[in-house]
Amino acid sequence: MDISQANDLYLEHYQFKFDPFAERSSSFQFYKAKRRSVLEQLIHFARYGNFLLLITGPRGSGKTVLRHATVAAAKETATNIVISGVQAQDAGFLMQHIAHGLRAEQPDVLGLLNAIEQVTLAGTDVHILVDDAHALNESAIVLLQRLAKGNGAARASVFLFGEPSLQTTLADIEQTNDEIEHHAIELEPWSAADIRGYLQVRLEAAGQSLDIFTETELERLCAESGGWPGLVNQAAKDLLMARIFDRPRRKTLPPLPYKYLLALLAIAFVFIYFLYQQDEQPVAVRADDVVDAPIERAMVSSQRVNEQSAAPNTQRVPLQLPMAVDNTQQAAEPVESRLTQQETMVEVAIAQAEVKPAEQAVPEPPAPVAKQTPTPAVQPKAAPAAVKQPAPAKKSAAPPVKAATQGGAWYAQQPRQRFALQVFASASEQTAKNFVQKNGQQYHYFRKQHQGKYLYVVTYGSFANHETAVAAARNLPAELRSNKPWPRTFASIVQEIN
Repeated sequence: MDISQANDLYLEHYQFKFDPFAERSSSFQFYKAKRRSVLEQLIHFARYGNFLLLITGPRGSGKTVLRHATVAAAKETATNIVISGVQAQDAGFLMQHIAHGLRAEQPDVLGLLNAIEQVTLAGTDVHILVDDAHALNESAIVLLQRLAKGNGAARASVFLFGEPSLQTTLADIEQTNDEIEHHAIELEPWSAADIRGYLQVRLEAAGQSLDIFTETELERLCAESGGWPGLVNQAAKDLLMARIFDRPRRKTLPPLPYKYLLALLAIAFVFIYFLYQQDEQPVAVRADDVVDAPIERAMVSSQRVNEQSAAPNTQRVPLQLPMAVDNTQQAAEPVESRLTQQETMVEVAIAQAEVKPAEQAVPEPPAPVAKQTPTPAVQPKAAPAAVKQPAPAKKSAAPPVKAATQGGAWYAQQPRQRFALQVFASASEQTAKNFVQKNGQQYHYFRKQHQGKYLYVVTYGSFANHETAVAAARNLPAELRSNKPWPRTFASIVQEIN
């Protein structure tokens, strides 16, 4: 997954309008905590001082944001020339950049001062703002000091934004050059309350609230960032991204020696061979059962024949009986009739085999015709009449499930300070509705608009506080926990319902 896809998933997962922790978001707001006073000092010194203004702080301390705010504060009263100290490190490159911004005829000191004077006479100040000013060499700093002094009729206000080493560089230059003057302002880190306020401003601008972080996570952000806003942005985004992409790593076991691996392979081979032999044995048994099955049935039938043969006035071998089966019944019940005929033939064959030779040598005298009863010794099983199977009863319709509806009314009835767990969001209302119908009364969903499209957000439960909601999230099914559910106040949900 490339960076753009990861950012898209990050924005969609948390339903951000834009990345709230980008260096400059699409809805940039200058957060005033411990920075408003610095901005006021810069505006004051730019108006009345003729020295270099240094704004120093470590990386991530908010120097670039403060520079943006300085430009925005004077965009209608000054001509702002922004330069990168990394790109214009010496006086030659610096003069070319400034001359281009002022449209000076000559890229030298006199030409620049004349251009500054013309702009000032037109009623506009000249502000030169240098990012990464710690990369400037001594010649560039001397040039900037000359422009800050001016020619008596006009001067430029010079702002140098850099790391703390810039102040050391200027102190060393001042020892050999008396013309260098500067005023340094060191940025201070934010307190925990300032960090919370800053995060709240950023998140609200992006369409979310501070509830996206737990108390433990907020404390962690304060500790890891040291109070510097740039590091707060980075730590906050890393934390949210980790919720989506990071998974707990499995503990790796030490590799097994080769002799143990060979032993395991041998055991596995023996086990598979044993299973193969077990699979072969039942096949032979089933074959024997098939061969012996007719004999076992014949024995049972022969016993019944012997019992019937003991009765008086019965004939032993009615060979014609299998043919006496009614053809209409055979057509009606073909399978059962065939079984009956086969069983009768087997019974007759066994009855003949069991007749002793002596009995066969002395045939019984035939009974008188008048008294003869045509009852055979072995009665064929009468084929049961074809019974019309009743049509299968139609399955009773399942009781109708109450259709899920948008939960706008339900959410509006909940106390605003309570929390719900946001489980997932879907672009399909049917998906959200089916999930709520299937999983019970604790789940609800509402509709919101995100980037011009409707989203259907499923939530779980109603909890008294943030900690209770976080604890409940740990008890959700694994497939829901994988979506990283997070607590939200009902106040923020009601604001989003569309």
